[in-house]
Amino acid sequence: MPEQGRVISAQFWYLSILEYLLFPAIMRYILRPLKHGIAGLFVVASIAVFSLTTAFCQPSGLSAHPLPADEVAMAVPMLQGQATLLHPLSASDAARLRAAFADQSAGNFDGADALLRQLKDGSLTGSVLAERCLHASHACSTPMLESWLAQYPDLPATPMMRAMLAFRSNPDALVGGNRMAGRTLSATDAQNLYAQGQDRIVLGRALATSAFREASGRVAFYAGLSAWRLGEVPQSQQLFAWAANADRASKDLRSAASWWAGRAAGRAGNTKDAVRWLVQSARCKDCFYGVIARHTLDKNESQNDTAVIAVADVAVVAARPAGHRAMALLQVGRMDLAEAELHNDWANADNINERQSIGLIAHAVENAAGTPYARSSKLVPGHALDLPHRFTPRGGFVVDPALIYGIISIESRFQPTVVSKSGARGLMQLMPLTAANFAGSRLEDLNNPSFNLLIGQRYLMALARDGRINNHLIRLLASYAVGHAMVAHWKASEQSTDEPLAFLEAIPKPRVRNWIETVLLHSWMYSEKLNRRPATLDSLALGEKAKLPLAAETSFQ
Repeated sequence: MPEQGRVISAQFWYLSILEYLLFPAIMRYILRPLKHGIAGLFVVASIAVFSLTTAFCQPSGLSAHPLPADEVAMAVPMLQGQATLLHPLSASDAARLRAAFADQSAGNFDGADALLRQLKDGSLTGSVLAERCLHASHACSTPMLESWLAQYPDLPATPMMRAMLAFRSNPDALVGGNRMAGRTLSATDAQNLYAQGQDRIVLGRALATSAFREASGRVAFYAGLSAWRLGEVPQSQQLFAWAANADRASKDLRSAASWWAGRAAGRAGNTKDAVRWLVQSARCKDCFYGVIARHTLDKNESQNDTAVIAVADVAVVAARPAGHRAMALLQVGRMDLAEAELHNDWANADNINERQSIGLIAHAVENAAGTPYARSSKLVPGHALDLPHRFTPRGGFVVDPALIYGIISIESRFQPTVVSKSGARGLMQLMPLTAANFAGSRLEDLNNPSFNLLIGQRYLMALARDGRINNHLIRLLASYAVGHAMVAHWKASEQSTDEPLAFLEAIPKPRVRNWIETVLLHSWMYSEKLNRRPATLDSLALGEKAKLPLAAETSFQ
């Protein structure tokens, strides 16, 4: 063996021994005292430790790629306080795959293909090629799509690839008998007509003029929502799939369209495709729909943060092809794709014990991927919210404090003396006339935090009891934002009564939609901080109408 090889080998084995000496200490002094998130935290710790063992083992010939030299492996805590590392790829294969992903992201597809041909373990070839097709469709030919679907029918990207091929092979399939002369449909027109409840016009014009093919995906998205409200479920799924695959779709629209495609697939009885679409939606971790999709997957898999993974769980997952791919993806630093593999495999597994093991490890990886720093939210990974003051209404909370704080974080940013240009005052930005209706005998200073929250809480309760709102949280929040009279005139509202997110998309003012989404996202993050149940997220994740959450209902005690 060359002298350099002996040095690298000695360093590798020395650091491997060091790694296993450190794990018991980590388990005993750091992880054991923790009550929550053990699995996810251990994944992060293992990544940091294992990176030491491989930093010296980068194969030659890849120095042109400024990529991390460490291999990322997954460690899981065992019931006996031990840990194991799963890293199925050789160091050279892992380095080539990282380089292939990097080349592909830079548009160097020939370079990526050359690296893929050098792999000894080709288990991730399908994953690399799927990423290319989904994010650079111009580089993905029809024969390539056909070949991919024949070779990799069980990968998470299958429904997206299938939809892409269908559009390529038969672009007029969606149009059917709708081909006729007519005005084209812009994205703004589609959104406005959907908000007005003109579903047949949106769908007809989108299909008649092939406007749904526009590159932003927005026409296809609103045409899909219109088809959904009309009960045309298969057609809605096709349109949502087109929107999710659109060349210039924003990450938020891709996530939203994928979520709706999953909902349509589920309504059609295709559970596996429903999960695969949810997995795609969840890849946008800070998107509104992505957060809901992640929560749906976790609810389906019945996971919690206190479960501990046993040796048998790792063995079960590692023995499955998708488990092998997931561990390999972790090794090359693609936690997002590893999560997708595990969630998809959970849906494919028939045995309940296998599902439990897959779900445990999927949840551990998800927590690790979503915790880049200690204060980060698990529900909205990569983000953290401060709670500068725990203001309390006079007499205490009746409404869930997380929702109250979510509203305050947007309306006043926790500044009690803020006055808007329109005259709204205090933490919850209440108009004096509105406050007077709920103040009783004496209207006090709205700059007083406890009084402001008391009146704001009463106002929210009154809106929930209003027969026209019927405790429909999204309609309630819209009324809080712009006034009940304006919301009552929105024409599409009655068509979306039982579909909270369809109603959200039908709100004609983008500013109001964004306000509601942000308030809800912030409220879910505050639920974590306050150790309360995110009841509204639970409801939306199940496709149910969310109601005004009460403090007594969200308490874990």
